[in-house]
Amino acid sequence: RNVRVYASGIELPLSDEDMHAFYAGFARQGITRGKLKVGLDRQADMRRIGVMRDALGSAGGAPELMIDANEYWSPKQAIAALRFFERRYDLVWVEEPARRWDWRGLKQVSRAVTAAVATGENLKSVRDFLPLLEHDAADVVQVGLNTSGITGARQVAEVAAAFERPVAMMNGPGNVMAHLAAALPNHQMLELANMGWEQVLDIDQRLEDGWLVLGDAPGHGLEFKPEALEKFQVEQISDSARPSPTGRRRGAGLYPVPPNESREQPGME
Repeated sequence: RNVRVYASGIELPLSDEDMHAFYAGFARQGITRGKLKVGLDRQADMRRIGVMRDALGSAGGAPELMIDANEYWSPKQAIAALRFFERRYDLVWVEEPARRWDWRGLKQVSRAVTAAVATGENLKSVRDFLPLLEHDAADVVQVGLNTSGITGARQVAEVAAAFERPVAMMNGPGNVMAHLAAALPNHQMLELANMGWEQVLDIDQRLEDGWLVLGDAPGHGLEFKPEALEKFQVEQISDSARPSPTGRRRGAGLYPVPPNESREQPGME
């Protein structure tokens, strides 16, 4: 009933000071593992990784650092960036350094750098994962609600175990997949993001010494707060708020976008 977790931030808009405070808050709860969004500016990313490292180590312990490119790079861009970062930092993994289906590119990155390649959060079924596993393109297999729910995530985790690969559970509303994570023998750690779910959910979990301790409530241990949910109701969800079917916005660092044209397009966050 104890699940190893890491701190994950959607922190690109934050200043260095605010980002330090974000990760230091997790460190005070015993969490010394963290993940950072990267890809826009290599020099800034190098500095921000250092901010995360210092914050996670502020309460003692050795920080474990991970970064997430969200498919922003080409394989060669990923290799160049990671070699740059690895001059200074020991990275546990890099998440989605290339497109989700590009097993050749992911394998190329894995072979060229020290950090493990983690991928899978945008794949849906065992069939999607098989090429990555059969070609040794994924060092860490990520599963979550997107992986066809609890059943699909368990199926992928079992196949990953056959290839001797660890799995890492993605974040979800109220850490809804935490009970499955606790039951997987090859589970590495679960993504813990401070997304404010406690505003609309009663969550039978607690953090203790860097672990998520699951409670005794039935099922997944979550219960909605109907009155709180009403405050967040909208008439229609905007296109920009929907998940991207492609995972990479226009340009994506591969070619320049004219300054008078928006990088943000519907369905292309």
